[in-house]
Amino acid sequence: MFDFVTMSKDSLRPARTVRDNTFEQISNWDNHTVDIVRVVNHNCHKNDTLAARTIHGSLNVPWWLRSISRKAVLSTQALKHGQQARTIGKAKFVVIVPCSLRAAALNESARIQRPLRAVVEYGHGLFYNRAEAYEHSLLR
Repeated sequence: MFDFVTMSKDSLRPARTVRDNTFEQISNWDNHTVDIVRVVNHNCHKNDTLAARTIHGSLNVPWWLRSISRKAVLSTQALKHGQQARTIGKAKFVVIVPCSLRAAALNESARIQRPLRAVVEYGHGLFYNRAEAYEHSLLR
């Protein structure tokens, strides 16, 4: 997410500062609480259902933005060299467990169309939001 070959080295400086200082800050950090907000179970026995379970959660992260809104921008104060994020924010996440993974875990061979070969961790694009994870083609 942090290194785009189409960008100049100078334009990458803020993203690299956030990345490097976050890694430094959390390497010995014990304030990384993960909260499960909601779990939604789905019925995999319905033909059009692709997700067995959807887990919504949040975790504490160093906060590098000026505010806690969708339109927030990076804080120039927080980006000063060597300065760590002063506040902690809640980053939201969603985990979608596909029916194929559930079937493989429960050894339901009749429900498995193809053998399970891999589990993919997917994060949304830089300029989008977690709704991107609900794309039909991604779930398929």
